[in-house]
Amino acid sequence: MKTCFKNSILGIVLILALLMSSPPFSLYAGIDNAAAAIAIVDVEGEQPSPWAEESVSLAIDAELVPLHLQSQYTRAATRAEFSALAVTMYETAAGAEITGRQAFEDTEDENVEKAAAIGIVVGVGNNRFDPEANLTREQAAVMLSRLAAITGSPLLEQAASFADNDSISEWAFGGVGQVQAAGIMFGVGDNTFAPQDIYTREQCIVTILRLYSAIISGNGSGIGIGIGIGIGSGSGNGSGSGSGIGSVYGNGVNIGTTGEDGRTVGINEWKQAYIAFIQENAMYEGTGILPSSPTFRPTFHLAHINDDDIPELIIMHNDPTDYTEALTYLNGDLDTVYGRYPPFYIERGNLLRYSGGNMGNYYELFYTIQNGKFTLLHEGAFGYEEPLYSLYDDGYDWYKWDGAAVSEEEYEQLAGSVFGGAKGSDYYSLPPIYTDEMIKIIENY
Repeated sequence: MKTCFKNSILGIVLILALLMSSPPFSLYAGIDNAAAAIAIVDVEGEQPSPWAEESVSLAIDAELVPLHLQSQYTRAATRAEFSALAVTMYETAAGAEITGRQAFEDTEDENVEKAAAIGIVVGVGNNRFDPEANLTREQAAVMLSRLAAITGSPLLEQAASFADNDSISEWAFGGVGQVQAAGIMFGVGDNTFAPQDIYTREQCIVTILRLYSAIISGNGSGIGIGIGIGIGSGSGNGSGSGSGIGSVYGNGVNIGTTGEDGRTVGINEWKQAYIAFIQENAMYEGTGILPSSPTFRPTFHLAHINDDDIPELIIMHNDPTDYTEALTYLNGDLDTVYGRYPPFYIERGNLLRYSGGNMGNYYELFYTIQNGKFTLLHEGAFGYEEPLYSLYDDGYDWYKWDGAAVSEEEYEQLAGSVFGGAKGSDYYSLPPIYTDEMIKIIENY
């Protein structure tokens, strides 16, 4: 009897927790939103950075990340750690283990020996590998380009076009250009590559996933999706060919348009950036990266949140996390904010609001776009003193605005004043746009 009673109590608590995962009403905008939560196993307790969280989770689900690298995501990666990721990706894509080995005097790491045996990595001289040395960005670029070629999907040769090209080592220049053109690696801001900077574990994981996505999307040979030549058809470099919109950042023709801060940006560049991002996130649509998962169909929408000529991209993932993200683009850089449900925004008013929360505690985040970045203007919060015992009958117990306690009336006035009484755009009133259609819309925009 006691066991049954305990089980009943546990069931009630779980039901209450589910009921309280999102508020029953929005304070003023008509839709309630809950926080996105992507659970990632992290042995050391350190989560990936927000920008990398989704890709890291996908890479782990695709069994591309060895267990010993599923922690401390923001630490500098070593040459040996990247070897482990590269070997895992190769063997997953090839469906077979690497049997060859190349020995070094300073390591007996099997993954290093495998990677060297097939030419992904090389030593540093005197039969040494220096396995614990920090991996640099230019080293990662070269290793990624070699990995693509060894899998039968070589990247198109193209010169790098970063402002700091002169600082890229001569031996790495070709590889950097290849991964830049293919959309595998990007710059670090201001059109710079920072070739000698460290490369972190999460950066390694994200770029390995991008390359893997491009390889398995190729129709049987090479990458076969126009890598490095902009948007359009491309022939695979193996025994056949493929065509279509690739996960690419080809240079294309820089037509030019005026950005929010008066700088000129390339029209082709933003289109290619969005298409590459969509291709990467279309993995939920049954491309085979997550064969054990159901098929989910993300939907997309272009919105002019600020007043420049480049629209923002809003993605509703419609997967088990059911979260959304909004992207903005400026001068080669994408910036993203996340929420559980689509944001409210004022068309060309440069205002966006995300709401979220769970278990009786909720928040609202108000953003504007400045210099190509989503910038937080205000943060509101509200909830219950004892969430598990509240049934929404008496309103919320507390409210805060930018960290200061306020009354319910004050909160509603402050939150409402941000939008000036204007009604935000409603994503739910728009027809769903799926991956292929959104790519065509962007191409023809």
